Amino acid sequence: MEQKMDPLVGRQLGNYRLEKKLGQGSCGVVYQALHSKLGTPFAVKILHPVLANNEESAERFLREAQTAARIGHENVVFIADFDVEVEIGPYFVMEYLEGQSLRDLLAREAPLGVQRLASISEQMCHALAAAHRAGVVH
Repeated sequence: MEQKMDPLVGRQLGNYRLEKKLGQGSCGVVYQALHSKLGTPFAVKILHPVLANNEESAERFLREAQTAARIGHENVVFIADFDVEVEIGPYFVMEYLEGQSLRDLLAREAPLGVQRLASISEQMCHALAAAHRAGVVH
């Protein structure tokens, strides 16, 4: 991914310095960030600029962070912070997890062995059960 092209890389958002772009989806962009005082890595998701000025989109983005924070399970990413930067819009801060997506794993290593597949499936089921207990429908 081309890092020099992204104008937010190197930018400070509160206590978080955006180090590199990790990816993007339909509603936001995710960056690896470093907490400026603790030196701890985090992931920061920023609402797409096109959506940031839309009140409904901003409220949905906040609900996404609140919902994920409510789950509180080891197989669900921890939400650490939420804020709004005047020039950028809303963002939330999550624990940073090293690794790869399931899609990338399958593209590189498929077919997976039965034990590995069972382990991944079990973790996914635990996460979904935690979401269900928190009243979240995914």
